[in-house]
Amino acid sequence: MKHYNLKQLNSLIDKYINEYQGELITLEEGVLGYGTIVLCNGVNAKTFVINEHYISPWCSDHVVRAYKKMPKKIEKMIESLETVNQ
Repeated sequence: MKHYNLKQLNSLIDKYINEYQGELITLEEGVLGYGTIVLCNGVNAKTFVINEHYISPWCSDHVVRAYKKMPKKIEKMIESLETVNQ
């Protein structure tokens, strides 16, 4: 696993949304960072799951995982969010 800071994530998110026409879905709100988000549905792009990790009360970083297909667990979490929002 590689750890990323907010500047690197902003670049990844911007590129994914603007170049690949993807979506950003927030699964859990973060405290100092993004929390848990999913970048998905990009044209010819992988699905990215980004998790915020605690380092100290003043600092956190993020772990990014890339998948060729969206994991079933993440699909279920998104579906449960959609049913709550309806």
